[in-house]
Order: sequence, then C-alpha cells, then structure tokens
Amino acid sequence: MAVLSLIFGQGLLFGNIRVLEYGIAVWVAFYFFVLIYEEPTLRKTFGREYEEFCANVPRLGSPPATLAASSSEMSGARFHGASFRPQRLGSRKG
Repeated sequence: MAVLSLIFGQGLLFGNIRVLEYGIAVWVAFYFFVLIYEEPTLRKTFGREYEEFCANVPRLGSPPATLAASSSEMSGARFHGASFRPQRLGSRKG
C-alpha cells in the first residue's frame, strides 16, 4: 500500500497522467499476485485458520462491511488477534 500511495501521490502532486496510469498498472499487478499466488498459498499453508481469517477480514479493495459497526458498539472495544475482531473489555478468553 505504501508503494501505491507514493506513486499516486506523485502523480497527483505533479499532475502527471502517465504516473497515475503507472499506479493503476502496479495496483492491478499487486491485486492479481494476491489472487493467483498469495491467497492459494496461504489457504494451503493454514487451511481452516485462513478460511476463518478471510471470513472476518475484508479483502483489500472491498468495502469494509465488517467495520460498519456503530460507534456505540465499538465503545469500550479493543482489537484482538490477527483478524482485528473487536472484543469488549472484560470478555477476554483464556
């Protein structure tokens, strides 16, 4: 994401359409790398644990539907684990 931010930032700062087009090409390459190589590799390596992670974390570029909780639901919540699932304070397991 940092690389893409730099590319798009430079394109916008300098008003250079070619740099913005390059940023789109890099984003597409990254996206297809994740779809074609990274996700299947993680699925083979971690199995069910990765499937649970995918169910709880939106894919990059997807609308964050799981993060659409109201602020009242999030008050007193903290992030727990790699999937960043909100968990209320005092409800810690284990």
